[in-house]
Amino acid sequence: MAYPYYVNPYNPYQAPQVQQPAYQSGIIWVDGGYQEAVNYPMAPNTAIPFWDRHADTIYMKQSDAAGRQTIRILDYKERTGQEHAPAEQPVTKEDLAQVLEAIRGLEALVKGGGGND
Repeated sequence: MAYPYYVNPYNPYQAPQVQQPAYQSGIIWVDGGYQEAVNYPMAPNTAIPFWDRHADTIYMKQSDAAGRQTIRILDYKERTGQEHAPAEQPVTKEDLAQVLEAIRGLEALVKGGGGND
């Protein structure tokens, strides 16, 4: 039986080299939608997102240690810069006047020793 590596038991500095899985970068686009994501082969203990070219959908396919596969279907919506920013309202002269009046009232309480005698 051939082994993928040889370890000399008398050499404590030689460690077995474990082959790491290849890192896959980028997006996997599917044209067939759900069915193409279901038929895509995958290894145990992995998760792969599939982006549908024709719909705003992501198919998240996962497999556990036993190789059982599950798929979650996620819908997404693109947001523009205006949708998530709070609506700004300009400060009016009346707002400033109310703030100044409140500050003057607090100053009077501090200088006068309070008004609840």
